[in-house]
Amino acid sequence: MALETLLNISTRLPVLALRCTIVMKQDGMFDENAGALFHGAFGWSLREAAPRLWPSAYGPLPQGAIRPFALYPPSACHWKKGDELNFELTLFSDLACDLTGIRTALQCIGERGIGSKRITFQLKQLVQLCPEGEQLVWSSYRQDLTLLTQTSGLDQALISASVLWSELPTHRLLAQLNCRSRLHIKDQGQVLSNPPSATLLARTIARRLLTLTETVCEHEKSSIYDSFNALTSVQLAWDHSHELAFNRFSSRTRQHHHINGLTGSWGYQGPGILHLLPWLAIGKWLHIGSKTTFGFGSIDWQVAAAE
Repeated sequence: MALETLLNISTRLPVLALRCTIVMKQDGMFDENAGALFHGAFGWSLREAAPRLWPSAYGPLPQGAIRPFALYPPSACHWKKGDELNFELTLFSDLACDLTGIRTALQCIGERGIGSKRITFQLKQLVQLCPEGEQLVWSSYRQDLTLLTQTSGLDQALISASVLWSELPTHRLLAQLNCRSRLHIKDQGQVLSNPPSATLLARTIARRLLTLTETVCEHEKSSIYDSFNALTSVQLAWDHSHELAFNRFSSRTRQHHHINGLTGSWGYQGPGILHLLPWLAIGKWLHIGSKTTFGFGSIDWQVAAAE
């Protein structure tokens, strides 16, 4: 019943995951603060180029609300003029339904420049990432492409993933989580420095899903949270994680902020592992924890069968 409820809720949250390819206009470098640089640049550009979207993305948040986007900054540290870099931008709710405004804002970032050094670039193309594959939605080479506004439902991520694990023996299933970027997960107000339990991980992802989705009734919430009882039998199978903090300087407050994060990889196993896999499938697209607009929370995951 909980999986059916999860599928129903997942159809209601519009998600648009984009891989953005840019061409750098000068030599340069990013430090570990690249996510914060893109966060700030995206905000300024939305205000200038698509002001209708700025309140949802950067306006004051009600208590407990979540900003409806996540960033995964370029992994390259150094580049030369003319090099191509990729970064990812995942949009939720109303931001996911206005690709024209998002594309205009991204082009504005390249023209305006990023950070105090005004790093400029040209937007080359936008590719939509979907559970079913990839779709080119805009290209500087083909200005006649139609800007598609079709969003990808999280239900497709669940259905695609279930095909994968249904072919493996349930009693020998293992799941591995890999951090693409730092995870900033809290338990009772404290930032974790070790991998979360399966229950805490699922609760963290569920809280994000239910907060971003506007039309969820109390019965559905109860069904989701009751299902976590099955996760108490899932244990940590291995741990290759470590804490990785960094200092972010805010140009708005003119202060440095120390932010802790968890990176690396770890695995889960146990009789209830099937109840965790849907949450991993959703977490990949939602991103996990907080600070996702600064580049935190991106994961990959794999499922396997042990001997």
